[in-house]
Amino acid sequence: MQQGDGLFKGSGHQCSAADVLPEFVRTGSAAEPPAPKITISVYIDDGRVYDYDVSTVASAREHMAAIVATGYRSVQEADPTTLTHYPPHRITKVKATGVTFQTGYYDRVRGT
Repeated sequence: MQQGDGLFKGSGHQCSAADVLPEFVRTGSAAEPPAPKITISVYIDDGRVYDYDVSTVASAREHMAAIVATGYRSVQEADPTTLTHYPPHRITKVKATGVTFQTGYYDRVRGT
C-alpha cells in the first residue's frame, strides 16, 4: 500500500497518517516518558557517600548486589585518571532512591 492524500491506496479506506502513526513519529519527539533516574548512594565507613545514577530498577538491583559483593570502584569526574577501589568491608550501606520498588516483601521496622 502507498500513502497519498489521506488515502492508503489499494485499501479503499480513508485515513490519515495521524490515524496510524504513533505520536513520536508524527511529531519527531518521543511520546514515552523519560527513563527514571535512580540514584545509587554508597556509604563508606569513613563517612563519605558516593552517588551516581542508573536508569532501570533491574540495573539498580544489579549494581547494589555487585557493590555489596565486590566493593565499590570510584572514578571522580574531577579526576578521571584515578580509580579507587573500596573493598566490601568498607561499605556500610548501599541505597537506591528515585522510584517505587515493587516487592512482595515490604519491611516493618521496630526497635528493641
